[in-house]
Amino acid sequence: MRILSLLLLLAPTTTLADVPVLPELFSVTGVTAKDVLNIRLEPNASAAIIGSVAPDTKDIEVVEFSEGSDWAWINGGESGGWVSRRFLQMQPSMWKTGALPASLSCVGTEPFWSITFAEGKATLDTPDSEPKSYQIEHINDRGFAEDRMRAVQAGALTAVIVPQQCSDGMSDRSYALQAIISLREGDRPMLAGCCTITPR
Repeated sequence: MRILSLLLLLAPTTTLADVPVLPELFSVTGVTAKDVLNIRLEPNASAAIIGSVAPDTKDIEVVEFSEGSDWAWINGGESGGWVSRRFLQMQPSMWKTGALPASLSCVGTEPFWSITFAEGKATLDTPDSEPKSYQIEHINDRGFAEDRMRAVQAGALTAVIVPQQCSDGMSDRSYALQAIISLREGDRPMLAGCCTITPR
């Protein structure tokens, strides 16, 4: 009886290793050239269709899986919805230890602001002033491949990015990353918002 119980515990099941740590970018797969991948309001095949994705679409950011991981939440434009995960193939991971995804950007409101990370600089754009770039000095993480937490030190700017469901408060998009921006200059010392790895 003990052996049977042990075998049942060791039987193949869906494990955390089978489910990628999000966010990641995916491509559409298995959809014919004359068809589309439907985006649905809920994670089931009978839910209302609210949009579609072309069969050759790449760089789709997945920010959440449904319970059981059969459906994936994707963003598109100012909205998002659920697509069947079996029609998505994960692209090579953009996450490397000690670095930021090349397409990472963050946005926030009250006031509206955005920040991009490129060519060794963090560039902050706010309605109060012209975009300002800060040279990135350090990118810290916790040292393992599945980690999505980052702390970026760039002169007077510090950006802390954590894996957490986030809403921009303006659209139906959903994000898998939240950002806190701390500034040691200006009259707005702290900003909060959401981040995406969708290429610009």
